[in-house]
Amino acid sequence: MINPVPIGEIRAGIPWTEEEHRKFLDGLRQLGKGDWRGMSKSFVTTRTATQVASHAQKYFLRQTNPGKKKRRASLFDVGIADFGDHQVSTSMPFHWF
Repeated sequence: MINPVPIGEIRAGIPWTEEEHRKFLDGLRQLGKGDWRGMSKSFVTTRTATQVASHAQKYFLRQTNPGKKKRRASLFDVGIADFGDHQVSTSMPFHWF
């Protein structure tokens, strides 16, 4: 059997950008939890529904355990409450260290 993915092509996941996370939060605010396919199609179009679901799982874990094993600032530190109801911020309210 031929390997469908060349060995050099296998790599770890690509980190989410600030823009993708903002779109995720906007989708979460408008669609709520669970509609990962809808969020992928309408908001975070650069990610699959599976990737959005995985991001959501990590986001909610980080929200419920904010101080646990916190090593550095993360996109997950920014939640819906950090943005106004009508707009998505153009800059992140935390600094990378």
